[in-house]
Amino acid sequence: MRGQGPRSSSWFQFVTHAQVSSHLHEFYRRDPRRGWSAALDTTHRVEGAHSRASAQGLRLSGQALWNLGNFEPPLAVLATRGSYGTIAGISRADALAHLPPTERFFLGGDADLRGVQRKGLPFDDGGFLTAAYQGVELRAGDVLPYGLQPFVFADAAMGGRDGWALEKDVYYAPGLGMRWASPFGSIRATAARGLVWRNGSASGEPLKPRWQFFFSFGREF
Repeated sequence: MRGQGPRSSSWFQFVTHAQVSSHLHEFYRRDPRRGWSAALDTTHRVEGAHSRASAQGLRLSGQALWNLGNFEPPLAVLATRGSYGTIAGISRADALAHLPPTERFFLGGDADLRGVQRKGLPFDDGGFLTAAYQGVELRAGDVLPYGLQPFVFADAAMGGRDGWALEKDVYYAPGLGMRWASPFGSIRATAARGLVWRNGSASGEPLKPRWQFFFSFGREF
């Protein structure tokens, strides 16, 4: 696995997952245009209970879509998605020593910050203990032939190296893309510019402006 952490580890933890979604979100799952969904995930591990450290993890995520004008078929779809996650009850030094990289947060990729390579932030491979993300996308509906749907978007994210704390720097990525509603599923291609708004964070990532491209099959916003 990529990143700092134990070479091998085994532990016991209590995991919960709760999810709610509207009927319209489920109904239009293959062609998203309306509805909302939200999910809450938690993890709990206790030192001494087949675990070398105590830690509590929380991640809240959600998305919402609107068919602008309520046309059928839609002319334009506005969507937003976001998430917040943190690992609490453990110091960063203990987290790096006892938590594998999969238990920490990395930003970048078509799932969140599309202007950065997949899991590209932070650059030190230690991961964040707190991360927040928000994205907005405006996509054309069924207005072009062959099922082509161009869209524009903007992603923004923040990270922190301690639990319940975000650093001041804001990473953001404006971009554009194309969705093809093929007979076999959704195919999406995006191009985004990764940028950073410096707010005086002492440990901010030296993100150099660059274009990042992603191509995916089956993934929706």
